[in-house]
Amino acid sequence: MHNLAHCLAEVGQPLVSSDLLRWDDYTRTRVYQEWVGSLGLVDFVGVAVELSATSTSMFGVFRREEDGFADARMHHRMALLVPHLRRAVLVGQAMERTAATAAFLADTLDGLGDGVFLVDDEGRVAHANASGQEMLAQRSVLGLRGGRLTPRREGSGPALRDVAALAARGDAGSGGLGIDVTLDDRDGETHVAHVLPLAGGARRPAGARYSAAAAVFVRPARMEASGPLRTLAERYGLTPSEVLRQAHGPGSALVGDAGYFKDPITALGITDALRDAALLAAAVRDGTGAAFARYQEERDDLSRDLFEVSDQIASFAWDLGTIPRLLERLNSAMKAEAAAMAARSPDPVPAMAPDRAIAPIP
Repeated sequence: MHNLAHCLAEVGQPLVSSDLLRWDDYTRTRVYQEWVGSLGLVDFVGVAVELSATSTSMFGVFRREEDGFADARMHHRMALLVPHLRRAVLVGQAMERTAATAAFLADTLDGLGDGVFLVDDEGRVAHANASGQEMLAQRSVLGLRGGRLTPRREGSGPALRDVAALAARGDAGSGGLGIDVTLDDRDGETHVAHVLPLAGGARRPAGARYSAAAAVFVRPARMEASGPLRTLAERYGLTPSEVLRQAHGPGSALVGDAGYFKDPITALGITDALRDAALLAAAVRDGTGAAFARYQEERDDLSRDLFEVSDQIASFAWDLGTIPRLLERLNSAMKAEAAAMAARSPDPVPAMAPDRAIAPIP
């Protein structure tokens, strides 16, 4: 019972067991006879230093028979210790929270495919995620020199160091959006390093945990990420013919978005519909199964590149170093589409034979 009283006591208030339970009564308990008595203990002075809904933290001192029962002096000494004990507990909790937050941040960074490096204002690496450590191990695009993040190819190193120092000035030094630096690996492939300052705003706590002034994100300049539609196709095992739907069937045909959905970010929906309508008109004029199969083939050939590049642009998995290449690819696909349509017969579609004309709706 007296142990329960200690646990439920007010935080910081010392309690003495002999004040809670008479000694004669206590010596008749099973706890005393089978455990406490054999240890020669006669009293306990304790204080609760932390209470929560699920746990209690206590500090206490046992007194043996030769020490006698706790007195007012002992009670006073325990009270003097309470503020120091409470402070130690609070400091420990703060350290645990900081360690947990740092571990969570490290796990999050390890989940990124880009190499991520947290550096100080002189470019010294305070932390590297798993991809970043792999980059350093390969020593292809980046390495360490005196603990500083250094490009492997000469010429771009000073720029990276200057950018890290500029980022240390916070958002004022980088405009708040970070700074991009191009790097070349030993094979000549271009990488993009995005340097994000950690000295200002909501990013300050992340940098403070690692004594870092900036985060450097490094990735190849080529576009490798799949767009959302391609990801869904891979997730559900869709074949190319299922992504680009069957363009015709008995008594029906599909044009534009009905045949396949391309993200509207490239604003080609009306163009697709008019293109497919022109191709379909020729198939309807011919009226054979081979003509409709040819319509399907032409529609797919003209749509495939436009579909893929639109999907990659819509993924937003690009940066200022890679988006120009995607736009150039979009431009090339649009030019190829226009050239293919222009190469078709310029003659107007002739009228259908009377036996093939569509009957008017009564």
